[in-house]
Amino acid sequence: MIFIKRPIITILIGAIIGIIYGLYFKIGIALTIILLALLLFLIQKNKHKLFFYFAKRRKIFLIIFISAVISNLYLNIINLKYEEVYKNFPKNINKKAIIISEAKETEYYYSYEAKIENKKFIIYINKSYPQKLKYGMWITLEGKYNAPPKARNYNGFNYRAYLKTKQIYGTIKVEKINIIEENNINILLKTSNNIRNKIIQIAKNVLPKESSSLVTGILIGEKNDIDEEIIKSFNKASISHILAISGTHVSYIILGITYILNKSKTPKRGSYIIIIFILIMFMFVTRFSPSVVRAVIMSIIILFAKIIYRKQDTLSSIAFSLLIILMFNPYAIKDIGLQLSYLGTIGIVFLNESIFEFLHKFLNKKISKIFAVTISAQIMILPFMILKFNVISTVFVISNILALPLTGIIILLGYANIIIASVCMPIGKAIGVILNFNVQLLIYIAKYIANLPFSSLTVIKPNIIFILEYYILLYFICIKKHINKICIIILCTIIAFIFINIIPQPLKIHFIDVGQRRLYSNYNYIKEKYNN
Repeated sequence: MIFIKRPIITILIGAIIGIIYGLYFKIGIALTIILLALLLFLIQKNKHKLFFYFAKRRKIFLIIFISAVISNLYLNIINLKYEEVYKNFPKNINKKAIIISEAKETEYYYSYEAKIENKKFIIYINKSYPQKLKYGMWITLEGKYNAPPKARNYNGFNYRAYLKTKQIYGTIKVEKINIIEENNINILLKTSNNIRNKIIQIAKNVLPKESSSLVTGILIGEKNDIDEEIIKSFNKASISHILAISGTHVSYIILGITYILNKSKTPKRGSYIIIIFILIMFMFVTRFSPSVVRAVIMSIIILFAKIIYRKQDTLSSIAFSLLIILMFNPYAIKDIGLQLSYLGTIGIVFLNESIFEFLHKFLNKKISKIFAVTISAQIMILPFMILKFNVISTVFVISNILALPLTGIIILLGYANIIIASVCMPIGKAIGVILNFNVQLLIYIAKYIANLPFSSLTVIKPNIIFILEYYILLYFICIKKHINKICIIILCTIIAFIFINIIPQPLKIHFIDVGQRRLYSNYNYIKEKYNN
């Protein structure tokens, strides 16, 4: 069985159960396990055949229970820390802070991420403030702390839950700042930030504004300057994943560095160690995006296995990378980027081969490979896309077939151009002309496909039961067994659908406070102007 051969997956399943239980259920997990143990005792007492099923797999269930309890307790401990800050952190503060991000521009403020007492906050500074802060500055600030609000409307955006996925404890409206020292950060953070800023600056020097912002978005995930219309086009054309740094980028980096090291005749083990170091630095440069962390950890495990002459296991690598992310921040499980990244990867692992074999009967090998990767990822993430965005893309295959080869060219040419331009700017600008052509072509494809009629369909939010049945059905199709069970699942889904829709539901009216965030910002802005 998969759980026996790969115990890390069993531990991860238990950890996810414990975290999800802590997030969505009020009753304690310990009490639930006691009730389950009581149920198991009754099954055993009556000599039910289920007892023998559990008894045969008792080690698996024991590991799941233990890891679920540990992860649930860990989540509760972290949640208590958040609640303590929300309640006890002073509203009017005067504290030291370190700036750990570059400025993001809003309508009336510049926003930064800052660490205060080893906790992350978002600080807002009025645009009228004479000096712009920089990454690594050590400052003292005076201002007002606000605990992040929960969702105010039915099914509305939960700002508090979102900030927890980023390990941020709230926001501070700054009134006064005093700069103590610049560059008060360790050498690794300083170096990675310098590399990031250098990439952004070179892109601006060799490309027009629209292209440079998109290239930095594709290369290092810097999306602040990308035009909103372009982002909307990418979303509607179902190619927004291009702007998420992922395994594709890591693969190109590994291939490029491996090629250079092979030409320099570096020993293989030495090459693997150098690549691991560069990948760790890449995580710092991209600010630890979940998809990057996943891809880098998986790649490091594979490379380390080669160093010690061990066979690597893809599923264990995926499980281990997710377990590490959840150890640092269990709330990251609610991050939509992380969910789509892992589901897409799992889809490729399980479905890619079967879909490729089917498509290869009608298409040539290269086209079949591209189609298979795209379709397998989309099949796996489909329920989550509908659940989160209420949209089904009807053109995802066409858009990805056209966009992915261009994206590969932009990634390779982009990284190469950054390196060349840092040495010789004239050559970098010459290459930038070719790069700009590919970027503009990608933008044109996204906009054209996004404007096609019926390129996307808006659908109602599915019931969680249907989503679970979808994945169960997908599992049985993948293992190509139990056809009778597949038929039963389909039949149960149809019956459940009829049952849910026949029963009359009580009418509910939800009043939505439209534009409350903008009104709140305008109110504070007018209040500040009046006081001044």
